[in-house]
Amino acid sequence: MWVGQSSDHGIKDIFIRTEAPNAIWFDASIDRVADSLAALGDTDNKDIRRARAVGVLAQPQQALDLFATTTRLAAGGNANPDPQTTTPAVGGRGVDARPPATLYIHLSADSFTRDGDGVARFEGVGPVTIDQVKTWLRHCHVTVKPVIDLANQAPVNGYEVPDRLREAMHLRSPVDVFPYATNTTRTKQADHSDPYVDPGQGGPPGQTRLDNLAPMVTFHHRIKTHSRWQVRQVFNGVFVWRSPHGRLFLVDSTGTHRATTAA
Repeated sequence: MWVGQSSDHGIKDIFIRTEAPNAIWFDASIDRVADSLAALGDTDNKDIRRARAVGVLAQPQQALDLFATTTRLAAGGNANPDPQTTTPAVGGRGVDARPPATLYIHLSADSFTRDGDGVARFEGVGPVTIDQVKTWLRHCHVTVKPVIDLANQAPVNGYEVPDRLREAMHLRSPVDVFPYATNTTRTKQADHSDPYVDPGQGGPPGQTRLDNLAPMVTFHHRIKTHSRWQVRQVFNGVFVWRSPHGRLFLVDSTGTHRATTAA
């Protein structure tokens, strides 16, 4: 970890290279502080609040006081309670500063049916051992997710994508499906591969379904919608793109591949 030189405006860059769990925890803590600042009335955009959160985390007592205040708000209390009737959270007493953690383990059916131990992949990190997971999560509030069967996701008739389908879409296609895209965040938009048609205008039922959804960042979503790029989801999670110059690209869970024929 090292700190760069100050700019003329009193700004410094911080560079950190650390183990993946530390980076994930730090990012989550930055998010938690940024969201707490918003709950207390900070109207700056989230990127600015995240930068401001670094200063809060650098002063542990300030971070604990912030968490105590937002905890009171969440419980329906006052952000500025009467000091005569309220005991402050000195040193963070009564405030749980442990980060929340949700562990996603991606398994195939083969992991359960073959002899020997299967391999599990930690989202955003890669293959992990059980001991690594225990070490990384021992100081967290862990949420245990139910098994998500990607093969049996019921479609819906409305345009809005429910959380369960959005979750399944990300787990099936964790990377932006535009050719050679690399974004793996959960902030991507859910695009209907075949454009949604309102049922009142003759649209069929079940248009919002897993095999008609594609994750893309805003820029790629606009390219797909407003330019001459074309895409077809030929199988669940398998996309064929045609560029404005007629080049074909096949995008699936293994990445982007040049295709030579439309077949």
